[in-house]
Amino acid sequence: MEKKKKISTKELVGYIIAGVIAAFGLALMITHTVGYYLPMLNSENPIVTAENNLITSLKINMDFLGWGIVFMALGVIIALIILLSVAKKVDLEVEKRQRRAQRLGL
Repeated sequence: MEKKKKISTKELVGYIIAGVIAAFGLALMITHTVGYYLPMLNSENPIVTAENNLITSLKINMDFLGWGIVFMALGVIIALIILLSVAKKVDLEVEKRQRRAQRLGL
């Protein structure tokens, strides 16, 4: 049985950054949903007002839901890149150990 490999600091920091970005995206999507279903007029709704101000200031026709999806996808892509790079490194180490064991076993 192999001993457990400790997670590196670089990997942990990457996962935390990806998680924070994805959580920010989720918060934006929840804020949009809450603002959409608030029982107020659109002129009195502060969330809809903030979305309209964001659209006019950035000149991009995306509300909080769209930006939330973008940030969520960005966080997932960052986490996936980190996961794939660490998996590749671990696979190389395992292959190296197997080759060494095979050489010594002959």
